[in-house]
Amino acid sequence: MPRPLAGQVQTVLGAVAPNAIGVTLPHEHLLIDFKVMFAEPAAAGDKGRAWEPVSLANLGWVRQNYPYNPSFDMPNDGGRMAHVLALVAAGHRDQILMSHDIAYKTSLVKYGGYGYHHLLVNVVPRLRAKGLDDAGLRRLLVENPARAFAFA
Repeated sequence: MPRPLAGQVQTVLGAVAPNAIGVTLPHEHLLIDFKVMFAEPAAAGDKGRAWEPVSLANLGWVRQNYPYNPSFDMPNDGGRMAHVLALVAAGHRDQILMSHDIAYKTSLVKYGGYGYHHLLVNVVPRLRAKGLDDAGLRRLLVENPARAFAFA
């Protein structure tokens, strides 16, 4: 039986063909592995809770108690670009999705933040200047997301 979304990407505007979505910057929490930033809590009662899938039942606990790993330094744009370029150089160009996080209103331009356009206006030109060509940028920003988010 054919599935109704097969070969389509579900967007907030409805189902779209993968070749029609254009530049896509997914919200990174959909795809990130937080284990690199995670430090298991010391309290025995919190250990099990820390590994539960996030749900409405435990979201309050997660927001109040999520223990960040003190040995993990959050990279800046330069560090992130170096990682992207190293992954491209290592042959992983087809496996990279670029994203950003607008989690607070202070992240919006109106309130002094970088805004939704940060990657496109600030990071993409710097990646181009560091040697990533238009085909590589298209792969990261259009082709990889189209493939990753299309329903099988």
